[in-house]
Amino acid sequence: MVARGPADASTDGQSLGLSVEPLDGPREFSVINVRDARVVSYPMTREATGGVLSPDFLTLAVTRQTTTRPGGLFNYDYFASRLGEPAELRLTDLGIYLEMPRFSRDGRWLYFLSDDETGPLKAWVVRLDGTVPRRLRLQMP
Repeated sequence: MVARGPADASTDGQSLGLSVEPLDGPREFSVINVRDARVVSYPMTREATGGVLSPDFLTLAVTRQTTTRPGGLFNYDYFASRLGEPAELRLTDLGIYLEMPRFSRDGRWLYFLSDDETGPLKAWVVRLDGTVPRRLRLQMP
């Protein structure tokens, strides 16, 4: 089993969540209970490249390859679902490369970066209700 990306800790410090790729199966997102070492795994689709958990460990936002641009470059988008439920909500449809998703502390917002090859990385935020993502205006050194 190979971990993909950083692990997330629940706000109570009792659980860890991480995207893993078993050597003999599809990628999954695993939640590990620190107290009893119990592991609960949630399968991800083949196109999912990783996931991040909300602070309450109830919502999983996954990164999924959605289209391919000329030159073989990929576009990615974010989808959110409650853990253990099959229904998911598409959060983004920007047609660009997205990376480094992180939840706000209250779990209502997803922050992420984009790289559209027109300059420096750009920061974005989207509500978990699927509202249109908003680009943040940041001053980068």
